[in-house]
Amino acid sequence: MGTWDVSVTANDMAQDLIGEYRAAFFYNDIQTALDKIEKYIRAEIADESDEEIWCDYMYSLSDFMWKKGILTENIKLQVLEMLHSNYGLDIWKEEGIKTLNARKIALQKFEAKLLSPQPEQKKITMDVNMNVIFQPGDIVVFQLKTVGKDYTADWKKIMSEEVFHDCDCKYVAVQKIKHYSSWTSRVEPNVNDYWCVFRLFDKVFDKIPDIKQVLECSDVDFFVYNKFHTPLFSCESKLYYFKQRKYILLGNDTTRLDKYKDMRSEDLYFKDQNMDAYLLASMKNI
Repeated sequence: MGTWDVSVTANDMAQDLIGEYRAAFFYNDIQTALDKIEKYIRAEIADESDEEIWCDYMYSLSDFMWKKGILTENIKLQVLEMLHSNYGLDIWKEEGIKTLNARKIALQKFEAKLLSPQPEQKKITMDVNMNVIFQPGDIVVFQLKTVGKDYTADWKKIMSEEVFHDCDCKYVAVQKIKHYSSWTSRVEPNVNDYWCVFRLFDKVFDKIPDIKQVLECSDVDFFVYNKFHTPLFSCESKLYYFKQRKYILLGNDTTRLDKYKDMRSEDLYFKDQNMDAYLLASMKNI
């Protein structure tokens, strides 16, 4: 079994499905979401004849709904019937009596939770980038933010802390090449996690450049996984990070986009990485 403990969500299937539940309830009313989820499960994964997967599904679904304050009486009754009939427990016998007993205790606690008053209904939110920012060909400059940070990309390029910090509030320029969906909900295809692919120009500007100055610059050279070179990086399609850095849209130029559309890109993350260090580490002209 793809499990790591005896709780109802500590398995690969439940964790994969939780994102689908979130997408379905985010985009639809409760009953429509339930209908779409069950249709997907039955068509693509399993039905009641597969007790292990059906338990992972129904238990994780009811747990998610209870936590969000949207557990329906029908789903609760279905799950309680499964619990009372020991549905799916035979699989746990294979793990030994100790694990089986631990699972039974976990299910008793789970049943007690479902029978207790559920929390007030919570707003369902998505931790994905559902909006696409900028248009292909858009050239954007934004400020670097290096003060108070350490230079963390020394394994890519040696740079002194003094030089790194001196880049604070200076500008780098990028051009959007394309966007793509890194994840699309199987239950609700309208929910996507969009990422953008940008071309990075090899220059740090002291002040806001014009579009002609940017287009005269060469490309950077990301050396990815020590295997391939690319001037492109992909990042979250979230305008918030660009607003933080006081971005300016200089204009649009699509004359050379085809050259870059099939290139691979370096994956960078505004949210979780020292983005400034990685951008500067790719540049020769600094």
